[in-house]
Amino acid sequence: MAPTDAQIIQGSIEKPALFEGIFDRHYEIVRAYAQRRLGMDDGEEIAAATFEQAFMQRSRFDGRTSATARPWLIGITNNLVRSHLRHAGVERRHPPVSIALTMPESEPNLDAIDAQRRIPDINAALSELSDQDRETFLLVVLGELSYADVAGIVGVPVGTVRSRVNRARGVLRELLFPPKTINPGKQERGNLE
Repeated sequence: MAPTDAQIIQGSIEKPALFEGIFDRHYEIVRAYAQRRLGMDDGEEIAAATFEQAFMQRSRFDGRTSATARPWLIGITNNLVRSHLRHAGVERRHPPVSIALTMPESEPNLDAIDAQRRIPDINAALSELSDQDRETFLLVVLGELSYADVAGIVGVPVGTVRSRVNRARGVLRELLFPPKTINPGKQERGNLE
């Protein structure tokens, strides 16, 4: 049976090389989260800084609160992203989001192409959210964390995380997918043509 993240981190206090197992398990999700928030280059730097900081603070990891180190690592990443945005002078109401365009060469992914095209719309919609709702939403969606994990990161009850995510989804749905208006004199046609 493979050791848990808590066991690896605890063991790495005596044998630092063991921490490589945490890197191997979680680097991709940390990198992806950071790059989606900041873009490719800055995201790569933040991901590296996350593991450097996690290594230095590994004695503080509490394996009793989570079986995985992912929420702890994404929490560190999120703090580094916020710090980066503050120091870079980026307007807080317009947080950058990068959607990776991944397509097999033989068959284009039209959803990814559409998402890439809509990045300005997505950024504008995200800027309409409160800072708290936006951060919570991005931790759930881009960080791929559970509501309970996000609650631990942002320091609020799980119900508050649910409310923030629900509110964010509603605002984003309204802004990105407004209801179609139907001319009252005409009947709307289906996609049967």
